[in-house]
Amino acid sequence: MIIAGYMQFTPFRLNLYLLRAVPLAWLAGIRVRETGPPRTLLSVRHRWINQNPFRSIYFGVLVMGGELATGIPLFREIYERNPDISMLVIAQEARFLKKARGIVVFEFTAYDRVKAAVDRARHSSEPVEVWLGSEARNREGEKVAEFRFLWSLKRRSAT
Repeated sequence: MIIAGYMQFTPFRLNLYLLRAVPLAWLAGIRVRETGPPRTLLSVRHRWINQNPFRSIYFGVLVMGGELATGIPLFREIYERNPDISMLVIAQEARFLKKARGIVVFEFTAYDRVKAAVDRARHSSEPVEVWLGSEARNREGEKVAEFRFLWSLKRRSAT
């Protein structure tokens, strides 16, 4: 994963990272398909292990996919620019619009907001907050859910 101090941000490497760092997401079937810019795509397929009693994907799995779709670009920007910044979700909003069946794809495209937030955090001793959103769509392109996560970025103090 991390090679000579540099993590390769490929879908394969990120999926291995999920297995190690977020095994519940990996077991639920969430997979990185594309990592941008200009976009990040993750997917999950409805299976027995991630279903609810109503024969669709459990909402918690959808929230994990939505959060990872916003968190991976943020993590990448922080890592590649090598600032000592911590990141934490401090709030979230979700709307579930349709039963999530089959394959669901999560998409994030707001890379400009990620870059701006990391820039602000690098030059501030105070936490920086940024709302980042992602959408989940089924194979037919219908929106099944939308997510917003409030991320807090804070430069770590030198100790």
